[in-house]
Amino acid sequence: MEAIKTTLQDEGYEGVEVTLGRCVYVAPPLSLKAMRVLMPKIMALSATGAAALVTDEMFDTLSELIYTALKRNYPALTMEAVEEGLDIKNMHAAMSAILSASGLTPGNLRAATSPMIP
Repeated sequence: MEAIKTTLQDEGYEGVEVTLGRCVYVAPPLSLKAMRVLMPKIMALSATGAAALVTDEMFDTLSELIYTALKRNYPALTMEAVEEGLDIKNMHAAMSAILSASGLTPGNLRAATSPMIP
């Protein structure tokens, strides 16, 4: 089956395409407000590695991260719809795309949380 591209209700933010189920969304970078809330969870997820994605806490963090980013462009989107669209096959790609769009990659996660040195 071919993926269905969703449309933005408003202009929306630029971002990367993320496929959940049969829908393709444009996932913008996380806002600064979202980064402040999610960074400790992102760091915990990064520290435990992909093998640890079997706990409810890890699935919750992943869902929250993806939902929070998509919500900026799709205000009517629900957490339930995100969780229904996520699966083992697409969750890592969706998370990586959103983190990358937000300027965070595995190599610079530590730099993003380190204190800035003048």
